[in-house]
Amino acid sequence: MRQKSDDIALVEGSNDLNVQLTPYVAPRATLSLSGGPLEPEYERGEKAFTYLEIINTGSVTATGVECKIIIYDSNGNIWFETGWTLLQDISPGYMFRPGFLSTLVDTDPLGQYTYEAWARAENADEVSDAGNTFRAVYVAPPLPFTFSDVRVQRLRCQSATAWNTLDFWCTITNQTDRSITHTLTPYYRVETKYGYGDPLPCAKCAFTLTLEPGEDYNCNIEGNYYDVEDRKWRCATLLGFSAGVPYGGCAFLRDENGNDSPQACV
Repeated sequence: MRQKSDDIALVEGSNDLNVQLTPYVAPRATLSLSGGPLEPEYERGEKAFTYLEIINTGSVTATGVECKIIIYDSNGNIWFETGWTLLQDISPGYMFRPGFLSTLVDTDPLGQYTYEAWARAENADEVSDAGNTFRAVYVAPPLPFTFSDVRVQRLRCQSATAWNTLDFWCTITNQTDRSITHTLTPYYRVETKYGYGDPLPCAKCAFTLTLEPGEDYNCNIEGNYYDVEDRKWRCATLLGFSAGVPYGGCAFLRDENGNDSPQACV
């Protein structure tokens, strides 16, 4: 008598072969997920960057990989959400690191923001990660510089000799206890027969200055300056004449936050 196996049954006196088939189960990929905000704090106006690290820890390629991320603000409301985003396939032992940017605006609440994320594939179970946080913070603008010995001098404009211009001097001091950086732009008010006009900037005369606590800077902005871009001599402002008598003019500095130095006139 023939021996029977578990999978094949031979029936005596028959040519029939009864086969018991075991369904084939394709191997599946295995995903792991981690990530969160890149920095612990972001200021209003900054782009908050959040990343994910999706690793295929299995033995087959993960296909149709997708991820989703939600960030809740400090009030528990959804601040940022992507929906399911299709990514590339991930080979065994490899990682894919998608990143997401969203800008904190002035109306966004301050405090702790919390993220949740999910990843899945056509041949891998869904995984999740949550709990990482960042803080939305308010950073006050730097205190303004202090200005002293502000003065101007009228002289002839070299590039337009029918006009005068102004040289400007002052001493700039950082009287705070921390390093300060400001972009300073000279503004000029010009006298006409109707009086003094509104202040006008010399944008090409602007400069950025960093001072350490207690440090001074002797500033001199020449009325005649060389425009490197245009390769021409120019004047920071133009002052006219009335019946041969020169009109007056004023000058001051203004930082990027609208803080002005004292004004000097001639």
